[in-house]
Amino acid sequence: MFTPEKPNKSRWRKRNIEGRARVKSKTRRNLGHSYRDFKGRQRESKVLGPPCQCKKNCRQLLQETASTIFHAFWDLNSYDEQNTYLFSTVKVIPKKRSYKKKTKRAESARRVTNQYFVKVNGVDIQICKTEFLSVHGLQNSSKRLKLIAQQIVEGRTTPKRDGRGKHQNRPNKISAERVQSVHDHIKAIPKYVSHYSRKVNPNRVFLNHDLNISTLYKDYYVEWCKERGIAPVKEDRYRRIVCSDYNIGFKLPKSDTCHTCDFLNNQMEANKENLEEFNEFKTQLQLHQTRALAMQDSLKKEVSDNAKNSTCIISFDLQQTLPTPSLTVGPAFYLRKAWTYNLGIHDCVTGKGSMFLWAETTAKRGREVKRLQASC
Repeated sequence: MFTPEKPNKSRWRKRNIEGRARVKSKTRRNLGHSYRDFKGRQRESKVLGPPCQCKKNCRQLLQETASTIFHAFWDLNSYDEQNTYLFSTVKVIPKKRSYKKKTKRAESARRVTNQYFVKVNGVDIQICKTEFLSVHGLQNSSKRLKLIAQQIVEGRTTPKRDGRGKHQNRPNKISAERVQSVHDHIKAIPKYVSHYSRKVNPNRVFLNHDLNISTLYKDYYVEWCKERGIAPVKEDRYRRIVCSDYNIGFKLPKSDTCHTCDFLNNQMEANKENLEEFNEFKTQLQLHQTRALAMQDSLKKEVSDNAKNSTCIISFDLQQTLPTPSLTVGPAFYLRKAWTYNLGIHDCVTGKGSMFLWAETTAKRGREVKRLQASC
């Protein structure tokens, strides 16, 4: 496998909302399957209801499509989509007649008549309410149909979205301004991308290893908010934002990468759909890695063969760049650090090593490395 899996863009793992027990129960309920409610009670699955006993004999009008209508309705797997379907099958018309009641009320309170339709072979067939509820497995949910009819009477063109369990009464909700203050503070902190771990952590950035989230909050964020007159969030919320929205590390990375490997891996990732291009870059990567292994084996063989000779075998390695100075106090924390470079020179035969240290104010790393290689 030559293309590593991309890591998450945050420190924490993503929440598996679909795997929660309540969400699973809700999904099964919307599908009409048996489920266990939040109180632990077992609810039976929805079934096709018995035929009505009206004069029209509505079940025969359906021409053996009752089961198809039932399964198509519950396969929608969404309370809102099911309501949209019900909304389109119910028609409300003014009542045509009324009868004098024997009660004190002189006139009936009913103002409209509801008509219920289902499609059979592309044709709308009117059926009674009892059969409509039975064929959709709603024989115990007549109130749901009543609410749909009320919305039609109100003049709505689409049904209301499911509002069960939803509200806006959140007195302890943190304001958007305070949440934004956390993001602004994190963006103000100088960060760096590691040259040594871009392959396995392409989205990870690093801060000084002397810091941690608690130190950032107590020593920097709180003071930062006081200077700007903003009420700081609690440390727990600060930690949640840092870990959920950012991929920040506080220690020095330990892995190095190869420019050619990174380039070929990126090309393979970008040409997944083009099989010919993908295989070409894959072949180049395999050849490159084979050559690298061959060079390592050759170096080991040369060292072994010249262990008793006077031949020198020298290797160079530019080690990890270090930010200087390493300060975590005061305004200097927010300023850009100067980079310090360290070139290691290793005698593979004797096992002795030498280090050459310089700052970026003296020269860039490429210029000094070339000068040292030329002098050798």
